[in-house]
Amino acid sequence: TLGFLTSPTPAALKTLARKLPHYGRYSYTLFEGDAVNNRLKGQWSLSESPLSVKLVETTIPAVSIPSLQPLTAVIE
Repeated sequence: TLGFLTSPTPAALKTLARKLPHYGRYSYTLFEGDAVNNRLKGQWSLSESPLSVKLVETTIPAVSIPSLQPLTAVIE
């Protein structure tokens, strides 16, 4: 996570610190004024990212699970 915060007054930063955790689902936010009013928020669109995978419906082959031996047969 990377963030940039600027403010002409320390009081606005204190208010922003209380409000900002509630905007965690957004990619970007814009606050304005000493009252720290939210003016803009949104999410970046994902197009081609190595961190995203598109899942499609396909036939998944069955997996054969071998029978297990009792634990007493494995431990000597």
